[in-house]
Amino acid sequence: MTQIILCKRTLARAYKNIARKNSFGNSSKNKGPAIYFRSSYGILNFGFCDCFPVNWVHKMPEIIGKLMKPDGSVATELEKQVSQALVDLESSTDIKAQLRELYIVGVREIEIGNKSVIVVYVPVPQLKQFHKVQVRLVRELEKKFGGKHVLFLAKRRILPKPLRGSKKVPMKQKRPRSRTLTAVHEAWLDEMVFPAEVVGKRTRVKLDGKKLLKVHLDKAQQTNVEHKVDTFVAVYRKLTGKEVVFEFPDPIF
Repeated sequence: MTQIILCKRTLARAYKNIARKNSFGNSSKNKGPAIYFRSSYGILNFGFCDCFPVNWVHKMPEIIGKLMKPDGSVATELEKQVSQALVDLESSTDIKAQLRELYIVGVREIEIGNKSVIVVYVPVPQLKQFHKVQVRLVRELEKKFGGKHVLFLAKRRILPKPLRGSKKVPMKQKRPRSRTLTAVHEAWLDEMVFPAEVVGKRTRVKLDGKKLLKVHLDKAQQTNVEHKVDTFVAVYRKLTGKEVVFEFPDPIF
């Protein structure tokens, strides 16, 4: 049986469709999916209906411990392990209050030579809350997964550049600056090197036209992140296709 959760706006539109077709009911002959509505009272069951267009409905999110897959896709074994590790940390450490409202939306393992890196994706609105406990979480997760480096990144969406000329398509709203390719790549760079801060950037253009991004990190955090510099370079290249090097210059004042 297919189960579908509707938002409030979608439900209002669905009511009009229901009234027009008069096909709402629990009849066994009705082949529509089971319809649910998420409200402040929980998830309400509205029976079966066959009058909902496919593009009106949303899949029920996959929720396992501290993991929530918004698209409803099946969680991988690694995602389940990371989720369970966060649940264990929440129940046995002094950061329970900070972790109670936090959750992750995905986990990816990236192979780098003879080792691998675990990239944990978190919701953008919760990024600042994760930063408050991220140093502790990284330390505990790296011990849990045999010393593999762990990085926390926000799950960001990149929207394509609007078309121009005769191919231009009307858009409901202007593309936000935060969802451009450049903005997302810059944000990932800042999140990747946390708790260090990016204090400067330089772009070097080689004779063959290739670009190399030189990133200057805070000298005060060198002892904390210097051993992960090679990991930062490899992961950033994997995610963006760009070459980058990290430096810790002495402050000029």
